[in-house]
Amino acid sequence: MKEMIGGFEYWAREGLPVERAAGVTRGVLDPLVAPPSMSCAC
Repeated sequence: MKEMIGGFEYWAREGLPVERAAGVTRGVLDPLVAPPSMSCAC
């Protein structure tokens, strides 16, 4: 489980998985919310 201070917007902007009608996707990591060297083992 991960708590996101910025809610869904920051979850998606960090490139974490998001479920949509078309399936689960991952967005591009936004360098304004997380450094590019940061990675998640999700």
